[in-house]
Amino acid sequence: MRRNSRIARLWAILLFLGAGDIAFANSDNRITLDIQVIHASHIGKQVDAPIQKLVQTFTNLDFTSYALKDEMKIEVQLGTSTRVQLPNKMWIQIQAQPSPQAGMVQLGISSDKPKFKTRVNIRSGATIAVGGPPFDKGSLIFAITRRKSQ
Repeated sequence: MRRNSRIARLWAILLFLGAGDIAFANSDNRITLDIQVIHASHIGKQVDAPIQKLVQTFTNLDFTSYALKDEMKIEVQLGTSTRVQLPNKMWIQIQAQPSPQAGMVQLGISSDKPKFKTRVNIRSGATIAVGGPPFDKGSLIFAITRRKSQ
């Protein structure tokens, strides 16, 4: 009887250790993204304060006005996708996949209405700007920052 008790405790310890490994593996495959949804247009000449520094890098764009429409933080597990609602009440889907480039994650960004689809690579700590669908006499721009891994 005593031997069965030892075996039961050993299994309990192994299961606990195994669950810990699973939890760590899952957290290693999860990335956090900060997303800013920006409305770029030709209406006026205004840039919202929180995005002024970012907009300075948009030298090749023809727009004169940039308004921050929404900000959000999302977590995405590698190999899965999540949906995010846009200011125009449409939804985009963001899928995260390992990238063949070291230190990068490949993001697939798409929506069904309006039809929009793109793929980008992003490294930890970087920000990318992705031109999005038409919106309110202009276009949406998604500024996506991949937070540095803890």
